[in-house]
Amino acid sequence: MSRLVLSLTEVWPERVEEIQAVAEEAGVLQRDLGAVPGTIAWDLACFRVEQILMTQLHLPPCDMEAWESLWASTTKMRMWGSGLAYRPPYVYLTLLKFPDAFSSLSEMYKRHLHESGENVREAFLRDFFDFCAKKTPRLSAGQMRVFRFVLENQTVSPNAVAESLGTTKGYASRIINDLKRRSVIWEIARVSLPAIGLKTVVLVADLDSPTTPMPLALQHPCPWLYNLFQTRTGDSFLVANFIVPASWQAETNGRHFVESIARSSGVSRVRVSDRVESYCYNHYNYSGFDGREWAPYEQMSEDFRSCFKQSNNPVNYTIPAPDLEEFELEKSHMDIISAFVNDRVMSVRGLRKRLKRDYNYVLETLSDLRARDILGTRIVPTPLFASGMIIMVVPVDEDRYSRLCNTFSYLPEVYAQRTDDGWGVFMLRTPERYTKRYFDDIRALMMYDDMLLSYHGNMHFFGWKMPVDRWDPATKEWVVRDDDFVKA
Repeated sequence: MSRLVLSLTEVWPERVEEIQAVAEEAGVLQRDLGAVPGTIAWDLACFRVEQILMTQLHLPPCDMEAWESLWASTTKMRMWGSGLAYRPPYVYLTLLKFPDAFSSLSEMYKRHLHESGENVREAFLRDFFDFCAKKTPRLSAGQMRVFRFVLENQTVSPNAVAESLGTTKGYASRIINDLKRRSVIWEIARVSLPAIGLKTVVLVADLDSPTTPMPLALQHPCPWLYNLFQTRTGDSFLVANFIVPASWQAETNGRHFVESIARSSGVSRVRVSDRVESYCYNHYNYSGFDGREWAPYEQMSEDFRSCFKQSNNPVNYTIPAPDLEEFELEKSHMDIISAFVNDRVMSVRGLRKRLKRDYNYVLETLSDLRARDILGTRIVPTPLFASGMIIMVVPVDEDRYSRLCNTFSYLPEVYAQRTDDGWGVFMLRTPERYTKRYFDDIRALMMYDDMLLSYHGNMHFFGWKMPVDRWDPATKEWVVRDDDFVKA
């Protein structure tokens, strides 16, 4: 494990000393836990190393082949209880942000090692899932009313909440602040990509099997890579989203990069398309959750199944078109956008302090960017409530895409995008214990040709930041360097 951690110095040579310290700690962990591949102790050591790298050093696992091989030696999947599954590393992801998670789990493991004899695995798993359950926030009926309103209306305004729910502004403010403090909701920055000369490109690669290694071209750090999903259950494929300059074309600028992926071992087909921003669809439906438990599957799936058979309804797509009339992007705009998006400085006071500009100027500029729908915020829920994930890629026309958006709106969370060459990519979040049943329902209901469907895959988020250093204020164009998209 230490050697594997040290290999990350090739990706981040400027962080050698920090990575070496983590490698030393990995060695200590192995010795302390008696960790060998294929054991619970090995899983715990892997979890702690990843927790240090991602939450303390803030290093995303870009060397995915190495990281996948680390977790590939973990204990095999085992079902436990009512649909719960012990699937490393998936079951550990929601625990990464809790500083006490590793110490609690390792002490639990050592205790069972001495007390449980041959039943150490079963005893540990029982306590492991109890521990995970305790980390999931519990909400009162009043908190759930505010939680649902905030998600459905995408606002954290105490005035709006109080007026709609018939309560006081002070009460609404306290509940909202508590939901934020407990990370039940997050307010994240949203920027209109067309307004600043960017676009989203979606890459889908069909793979021969779930064990197909990640193509080498996707293992190199890339400032334009937003996220990456590789399946492990169901159909075998990967989906990557790139945020690139609007002028960037896969068939010309990225031809060698795409061809390199297509030539990779185990890759049978690669498709690259531009996303149509006006068809993006995000939707939240927590009507089946009472703050502690989800409604029975039969009750939740009834609306889902019946909607698919009904006539189509218009869909309210969620990304507003920016108002660019008499607007010209300047460096002063980019300074505010960079601080707002990359550093999450969203208040006028904070921006004024960061940019050292006049208060009235910052207020006027930020207000204009918001009014034009160039800048805004999005409210997202904790992944702990609906931790199951299903990914579907399917050919769509306008009618099929809107029908699927309508149908999936009965699930807790939907993130849908449509490409300019007629593909729909859907990421669906469901209650963990219902995920396989929803997967089977979707497979049975939607027998489309050329459909890719998977659940419980690996989603790699890179803590993406807009590469503002690539925006040239002289030409007002984004610059892609030759080594950004590395062919392997």
